[in-house]
Amino acid sequence: MGEEASWKPPRQFKSLKEFEQFLVGYLHKRNVEPIFDVTKWSYYEAGKVGSWDFDEQTLRLNAASKTNGGPPFHVEISFIRENAVVVRINEEHPTTYGKIKAELKKGDESLVLDSRRVRVEVHLNPWNLKFLDKTGKVFLEEYAEGLKRTYFPVFPLSFKKADEDLHLVESFGLEPNEVIYGFGERFTPLDKRGQNILSWNSDATFTGGDRAYKCVPFYTSTRNYGVYVNFGGKIVFEVGSEYSSTSLSFETWSQKLEYIVMLGSP
Repeated sequence: MGEEASWKPPRQFKSLKEFEQFLVGYLHKRNVEPIFDVTKWSYYEAGKVGSWDFDEQTLRLNAASKTNGGPPFHVEISFIRENAVVVRINEEHPTTYGKIKAELKKGDESLVLDSRRVRVEVHLNPWNLKFLDKTGKVFLEEYAEGLKRTYFPVFPLSFKKADEDLHLVESFGLEPNEVIYGFGERFTPLDKRGQNILSWNSDATFTGGDRAYKCVPFYTSTRNYGVYVNFGGKIVFEVGSEYSSTSLSFETWSQKLEYIVMLGSP
């Protein structure tokens, strides 16, 4: 009893409670729960765009949640190169990337932002994003088909209420023969299709699992595009998993999100 009463946490922690929080957070890196479980969590997907503006570089849009009482979505879309577009959701500070001018084309139900090499099509009601090359061919799009899965839905741009926290979720469609590579150091098969991936640096301890020292939240596709999620915290990727073999979803432990879509082969 005397030894237990005098025990102190490691000196880098101010209190026993802080040390306990660290242990819980660290151990939680080993427990990756699925992104989608409508029996356990609530989801608020982006709905109708209520307002937007454009300044020749950045398209800013405000979309409501489809669910009453759900948080709003403030989205900014701009090109940092003719073949690279950055999408920012609920980010308060302006991007530090150099931006280039783009052309905006207005349709009845959509807006198209064009850099001459890549076009970003925003469907206004309901919200949906598509990325097209200069020939008009879609190379990446949000997985709207997932909403038709009644009992096992896959949500595109959405907030997920996990306990008392809000996380951001995004989902893109995958083609049947599409192969996905990336995510940094991994001790798993090179083709990441069919895997659930935790992107959060931790002590790997052995090479028989998916924990890694060098997590990189970037992946590339055999369809000649890449996606980089600009977030240094915890991210879970489900890459054509057993839950949904035709989509790639990711969840960030944050209410803000920034990702970059790049067209072209590495």
